[in-house]
Amino acid sequence: MSLHHRFPSYFYKGVGVAAALLVAFLLGYLSQDRNSVKGSTEPGTVLVATRLIPKGTSGGSIAAHNLFVVATVPKEQIAARAISDPAVLRGRVAATDIYPRQQLAASNFTTPH
Repeated sequence: MSLHHRFPSYFYKGVGVAAALLVAFLLGYLSQDRNSVKGSTEPGTVLVATRLIPKGTSGGSIAAHNLFVVATVPKEQIAARAISDPAVLRGRVAATDIYPRQQLAASNFTTPH
């Protein structure tokens, strides 16, 4: 008895549909995974301290004394709430010491008392 006679034709159609769905799922998954990897390596711009910025230093003083540089880093290396615009420093003071090569983040600053 041949295989063709053991299984009805709808069985083969079902296997074909399942295989097509599996291939479509895998292609979609691989495409999305590739896009997420590509997106995570795209560079972003952040402000990075060039030397120690002591707690209490005003944002205006940080800008006036060039205590930061604008750096381009891969997105996955950007700190949470990193600052990319020096204008954000206006009216703020360092809430903590900020160390050389540390990214400036909103969490490092507060409003003066």
